[in-house]
Amino acid sequence: MQCMLWKKEGLPLLSVAVNLSGRQLKHQNLLRTIRNVLEETGFNPEYLELELTESVIMHQAEKITETLHKLKAMGIKISVDDFGTGYSSLSYLKRFPIDKLKIDQSFVRDVTTDADDSAIVTAIIAIAQSLKLKIVAEGVETADQLAFLKGMQCDEVQGFYFSRPLNAGEFACMLQENRGFKVPF
Repeated sequence: MQCMLWKKEGLPLLSVAVNLSGRQLKHQNLLRTIRNVLEETGFNPEYLELELTESVIMHQAEKITETLHKLKAMGIKISVDDFGTGYSSLSYLKRFPIDKLKIDQSFVRDVTTDADDSAIVTAIIAIAQSLKLKIVAEGVETADQLAFLKGMQCDEVQGFYFSRPLNAGEFACMLQENRGFKVPF
């Protein structure tokens, strides 16, 4: 609803990422609830991204396959959050309709000073690019981290380097001022 209010105010329509828990994913009315919310608000499902953690995907792989495919058929994007921290199994990257991998901030934090973190981030980006998945680096806090990720052709970044968490009013002001949204990536 907030995005649609911002759109009415002339602000750009943005993608919205929503974390989905394992419990929510198993709820029998999930698809109907999401469809109803999209219809009631008029929000285009192509701008909705549902984030699932690696552990949720791994522990419920058989149960959620059909649900993920139905969400994808609705036009919704699916992301794997905190990638690399759970029970990484690369087989699910080809089995599920995933659009994005989000590299956990624990790897990004020392990406410019720790050779192991640098190697892990580089490998995750290479795998994602090979599978034609978008990649998001979480927890970017410094210009050096941003430069490294840009050099690796990371698709998107998020973190305190751009902004601390904001309420809806503050975020609308940020959109109006266009601060932090024109990073040449």
